[in-house]
Amino acid sequence: MSEIKRYCGECCKEKTGGYCNLCKKDTKNKYSVACVDVVKTFDSISGKQKRPGVRGFLRKFFSGYQASVDKSRYPDGVNKQQNIDRENDWYDERVVDNKNGEINECHEKLSDHIGHGSAKK
Repeated sequence: MSEIKRYCGECCKEKTGGYCNLCKKDTKNKYSVACVDVVKTFDSISGKQKRPGVRGFLRKFFSGYQASVDKSRYPDGVNKQQNIDRENDWYDERVVDNKNGEINECHEKLSDHIGHGSAKK
């Protein structure tokens, strides 16, 4: 988006046409152009903790922005904090909708956390 303003070449006041109301004569024009763009950036971090001799991960975490597959439900994506701790059998997840601020939370034992995500029938 850009905005162009015209100023008087002598008194530097803003004017609408070639005639300056303050100087009471036709003066040269000075122009000011302002360009404004908006860029949204998002970040996230994830990681896994592993131990030799143990199959898979002990702990997995994710924190930050996640784009949604269901654009009709979450058009602006979500902010998600997820912690999966297999060693202590615990699952934590907090999802905040970026559009309206709606919060969904899940804190339960990992062994009880079935039938969610890709495990739904």
